[in-house]
Amino acid sequence: MDSRLGLGSAYSLLYGVRKPEELLDKAVEYGCKTIAVADRNNLYGLHAVQQAAEERGLKPLCSVKFVTEKGSVFAIAGDKSAYMRLCEMLTLFFKDNRNSALRTVSSAILCSELVRDSSGLVLASSDPFFLDTLAGRCRRLYAALTPRSLAALP
Repeated sequence: MDSRLGLGSAYSLLYGVRKPEELLDKAVEYGCKTIAVADRNNLYGLHAVQQAAEERGLKPLCSVKFVTEKGSVFAIAGDKSAYMRLCEMLTLFFKDNRNSALRTVSSAILCSELVRDSSGLVLASSDPFFLDTLAGRCRRLYAALTPRSLAALP
């Protein structure tokens, strides 16, 4: 396995239990070279992930798992401008909410923002709603398939 994408860490409040260092130790054990820790509606652990990845010789990808009332979308930043876009979107979503890590993002606002500008972002979802809504409107959209989530299959 070359990459492991979509991991959640202890920075996903009430959802993740492992520190980034523990996740990356396991990734190294499995032979991964690239890692994307996508915490729930935040980038709080990004610095810890980057530092731990550097110490272990892994390539870290900046990513977020946007959780909405309809499901979730993983967004991976491909460059610095895409990272800034993720920060901009998170600020927009939670500017009036002190407990943003616990709250869900509005699916309508998320879709609107991704359609408006998703350049530099790689998007993945297992939810048919997002795949249908964003298909042909976002350049790099993929169906996310895991052993526990096959909803994206027709």
